[in-house]
Amino acid sequence: ILDVSFVKSLNLQRPSARRPYSEEELSITTLWQPYPLVGHPPVAIRHPELHNETFNLFEVIADTSPLFLSGTPNESPLPGGIALGPEAKLERVQEIERRLNAWRENLPASLRIEPEELAHSHPASPVIDLHFVYYKRYMATLCILLRPTTPPISPDQTADAARKIIHCGRQVANLFSWLQRSIGLKYFTVNHPQCATLTAYNLIDFLDHDGVPDSFNTLIITLAAASRRWLLCRGIMRTLWMTLCDRKMISLLRKETVELLRLSAVDSWGPEDHRLFESCIYPNYAQMSVNGRDFEGMGDLLEQWSRLEAEDRTKM
Repeated sequence: ILDVSFVKSLNLQRPSARRPYSEEELSITTLWQPYPLVGHPPVAIRHPELHNETFNLFEVIADTSPLFLSGTPNESPLPGGIALGPEAKLERVQEIERRLNAWRENLPASLRIEPEELAHSHPASPVIDLHFVYYKRYMATLCILLRPTTPPISPDQTADAARKIIHCGRQVANLFSWLQRSIGLKYFTVNHPQCATLTAYNLIDFLDHDGVPDSFNTLIITLAAASRRWLLCRGIMRTLWMTLCDRKMISLLRKETVELLRLSAVDSWGPEDHRLFESCIYPNYAQMSVNGRDFEGMGDLLEQWSRLEAEDRTKM
């Protein structure tokens, strides 16, 4: 959910929101070579415009991070965070959603992407990454509405939040599907598995909805490819598998999804593999201590998960 850069800056005063470019500079167009596609013609990109809209999006994100880390008035929030009651948190979530919607609606034409229309275009990779950042933050914000700590919302509001999360998940899956078709599974940035992980976990609750297992399968393909290079992604595949097993949801998955998860979480997992995570220092912000100040290392958590017995439940 969180960006490490924002967690570190919570105690610091926010810089003044000075726009990095002038109006004249925003129209400068250059060519982007879509590596690693050798021989593919370069595509036009307005780098100043891209940087400016990235700046605008991260202004909103900077205000969402304290929201995720906030505690109730009776709790001790993270230093630099805020204390919010349930009603105040609900109002803040709705405000952030409005700002995220406004950001996307006001995107210049050169940065707009409609994932379902990607077959007819070839956007620059940095533009796709910008949309990944938008979708994962939008989903994370909406998930707060579905938490037990949020004031009870109406069934219509709950259904609306669920519908939007599913829509975002499908859009993210469409982007990954296009990447898999255009540049294959060998090339990806560090942002890709992070976005795929957050989206996959958000879609677990909706696997019984039409089309969601297909989107989930696309995300698992991305994570399976990343797990061959990054140890953390291998641990994520295992935790996803065990979560799905515990919730008895394996039967809702496509056959190829089960095979990919099982290969990473069961077949390729040795009795001593839990030791692979001993040196992993990736911080896990979902597992803060009672006082809200100390983070538990992701390596410790993955090691505990990996010690559990992952059963072959493909026939459940």
